Amino acid sequence: MDAATEEPTGILVQGSGLSYSCQVVCNSNSSIREVKRLFEAETGIPATELRLFLGDKELRDLQRLGNLQGTNCDSSVELSFLRREPEQAKWLEAVVSDDDGSFLAEAPSYIRADREVVMAAVMQNGRALEFASEKLRADREIVLLAVDEDPNAFQFASSELHADRDVMLAAVQRNGLALQFAVDELRDDEELVKAAVSHEGLALRYASSRCQADRQIALIAVDNDVMALRYVARDLQADALQS
Repeated sequence: MDAATEEPTGILVQGSGLSYSCQVVCNSNSSIREVKRLFEAETGIPATELRLFLGDKELRDLQRLGNLQGTNCDSSVELSFLRREPEQAKWLEAVVSDDDGSFLAEAPSYIRADREVVMAAVMQNGRALEFASEKLRADREIVLLAVDEDPNAFQFASSELHADRDVMLAAVQRNGLALQFAVDELRDDEELVKAAVSHEGLALRYASSRCQADRQIALIAVDNDVMALRYVARDLQADALQS
């Protein structure tokens, strides 16, 4: 059978925790969310309240069993599980269906400080970062997940991250337009600006005047998007267009 048409491999998934033990058979394309639903049928614990772990690593709902297994693993996997509080489960379910990112604004402060809930919220809508606790708006992983979903979400990140070169570099590599939220010093950072315009030529708009007058940076930006020419220093524009 051709590899492209090969049917998903059957995987025996064994789960244990909270005085429960169960096993179900899934295929390699099954998501962790689907495994949770099968465990719910076995244990009576609502799928939204189950937290599944492979070793000490908590698994996310959209992960696939086949990706966990790896090509050299056998056809079984052992997972452990814990149960989250019903209140947390309720908010998790709510934020993943929130289209405009505002639902988290209605949550009590302890939910807005809940890392798991906020992570789910920003993955659904990056702008939900606005309503996260101050501590979580300074959380690098959460901020970058928010930027992945919407580059404008960086405006809600803690001010200290706007001056953090490593975070800004990671942000512009995901979406160059995040450069607009960098402090002036970083808008003048050649490596960071190059990374931004390589991803999104129009990010040149937010670079320092010195970087806008840098021939190499200008050429990268215009090559990515010819409309970036409007932000190239005037004395370089003809050169950039000809190149």
